[in-house]
Amino acid sequence: MPLSVHAIAAPQVRALADGTSATAVLDMLRAGQRSKCLIMLALVARVATEARHPEAPAAVAGWRLLERVQRRAPWAVEDLLRHPAVGAWATDCVLAFESRSRPGMSPGWLALVASAAAIRGDVPCVVELPPSACAGAVHLPSLGSVTVPGQLRGDSVMLRHSPGGTELAGQRVRVALPRRLDDDAPGWRALPQVTAGAGRTRLRLVIDDADPYRLAGYSAPLEGLSAGTREEWRRRLSSGWHVLARDHQRTAVEVASLISAVVPLSDTSGAMSSVTTRHAFGSIGLSLPGDDVSMALTLAHEVQHAKLAALMDLLPMVTEPAPDLFYAPWRPDPRPLAGLLQGMYAHLGVARFWRRHREVTPDPAEALHAHVEFARWRIACAQVVNVISTRPELTRCGYVFVDGMAHVLHGWRQDYVPPEAQARADHAVRVHRGQWA
Repeated sequence: MPLSVHAIAAPQVRALADGTSATAVLDMLRAGQRSKCLIMLALVARVATEARHPEAPAAVAGWRLLERVQRRAPWAVEDLLRHPAVGAWATDCVLAFESRSRPGMSPGWLALVASAAAIRGDVPCVVELPPSACAGAVHLPSLGSVTVPGQLRGDSVMLRHSPGGTELAGQRVRVALPRRLDDDAPGWRALPQVTAGAGRTRLRLVIDDADPYRLAGYSAPLEGLSAGTREEWRRRLSSGWHVLARDHQRTAVEVASLISAVVPLSDTSGAMSSVTTRHAFGSIGLSLPGDDVSMALTLAHEVQHAKLAALMDLLPMVTEPAPDLFYAPWRPDPRPLAGLLQGMYAHLGVARFWRRHREVTPDPAEALHAHVEFARWRIACAQVVNVISTRPELTRCGYVFVDGMAHVLHGWRQDYVPPEAQARADHAVRVHRGQWA
């Protein structure tokens, strides 16, 4: 399958840093991640074969089916490659083979990936599924999951797709999938979809609460949703998205371009949490925010992480190793230089969100809160950029990127903040530093 050559110039790196990048740069980041995912899928089949893994034949057959779908319905493969759980599983599988420390590798899941592409593209296929894919449920990435009856477990299970429909068949039973896979049906659990907006600000993503690899590479308490809570998530995502599209158009374009899945996290601490992992590009893990503005802020925060992770896959920002740890004004623990860079970029996005929100909210109390948050993160980011910019571990691209962030902060220095809000922000900064010390 075709791969692209990816090139990015210093002005584009700087534009990503200062928030002025054009949509073409976002397209380039997405294309780089597509190539990464495709390489990982090919590696799964290769390393499984070299290791003589028992699921190697299923992996090779899956890769060949994916090539066939690419020839007949390339758009279906492109849609599948954008689904974060696919790249997360493939990366996890390849890393497991490299470390040889995890016996539960499942290269045969490539057969499921290819089957999902074939179903999307309506390409007829007959696929033998490995036993690891049929333990309780068969997960078809980007589509949903089918409950596996007890009679199918332990059998050699075939997945068949034709213009007449899709079925799973064992020696004793057949299970037909519904014709419309975007709706729930007996035995079938579709991934909920969220769509909103139009054009470059058209949001289209899934709420992935089922795929076992939906946040691979990061340990987090995942949550499976009931039908009622799925609707609540849909409403909150749509409402939060409208806040972005109305008041933060550039951020809305970035989210629409780069985010394709939201993974619900269990709210175990009583506080809203969110996470992005580079293994699952395009995915945001989060617990349900309490209001629309918080949802919009979370999307604005996490898309910053997604942008920088994609950029760092193309261009290293920090030389290895960089052993020192540094104070981070947003965490209770010290961070390595690469983590500090990621955190600062994310909080630059947070500051930008509040800088705009204080201008558009009609609520005086909310405007005061926005002033406080903007001032706090403006101070925090300025402190961190002064540290990062002097580090010899930064690469040339890293210096360009940090200089772009410093330019933004320099422009914000003269922004007016009411004295009461500034005093609260200064206090928050002092308290955090005091607790950390």
